[in-house]
Amino acid sequence: MFRALPLLLLTSITARAVDFSHEIVPLLKKHCAECHAGDKKKGGFSFNSRADLLEGSENGPVITKGSVDKSRLIEVILSTDSDDQMPPKGDRLSAAEIALLKGWVAADVPWEEGFAFKKPAYEPTLAPRKPELPAASAPGRDHAIDRILDALPIEEREQTKAFLGQSLIAVITQVLVKKPDGNGRRAIVETLVMTRAIAKLIQTDQTFQLPAQLQTGRDLGMQTLDQALNAALQAKEIDPDDAYHYATDKKSFARFVTDPSLVPKFETAG
Repeated sequence: MFRALPLLLLTSITARAVDFSHEIVPLLKKHCAECHAGDKKKGGFSFNSRADLLEGSENGPVITKGSVDKSRLIEVILSTDSDDQMPPKGDRLSAAEIALLKGWVAADVPWEEGFAFKKPAYEPTLAPRKPELPAASAPGRDHAIDRILDALPIEEREQTKAFLGQSLIAVITQVLVKKPDGNGRRAIVETLVMTRAIAKLIQTDQTFQLPAQLQTGRDLGMQTLDQALNAALQAKEIDPDDAYHYATDKKSFARFVTDPSLVPKFETAG
């Protein structure tokens, strides 16, 4: 059963695109860069660039594109001979790391255009991600700061409030609202810029007053989400029904709604 694990890992990895920047680069840096990157070219082998890698070492090719079984690189990382195995010292590669390298070789050694290990300042480009805030713990606790604080253990909240009050620069909250024609979305942004007054509100558990600070802080570049939604509505840049969906004070947006079923009767009556 356990012998099948590397095969299963390889099958899983080769079934999807190999992520060179986030999977292969860190692996090579961890296990191989000490001897074969930058100014180091042990055995005449360097992988500073894809061309260097494919050129091989003083003993011949190290990688045969598309062929795991014919690649010297895979042979030496699997070897148990202390005179032949790579890396020669330190931790051996895990089954998952070996499977990644096999998948990379099998996929013809994909490489990020323009990347070279000899550039010390290189950092892989960030993979797209969508951070998710914790859910609001109670009505009126739906601001991003409240949701972060409320998700922490009670014993950590005071220290975190002090840290935020001293170190936070700004909070940008974005929602993507449908355009009027339904083709695409527009980013609507709430902006909070840290001031002494806001820092004090955070540190003294008075975050319920944050909306008032945003409403009156336009000269500092601040705005509430509702203010941003309203401005976009007036400019006819967003769909009114979707704006209602994202609004905090929904009653003030009810008059813009085109689908009456979205609005409770008490709001349309008002």
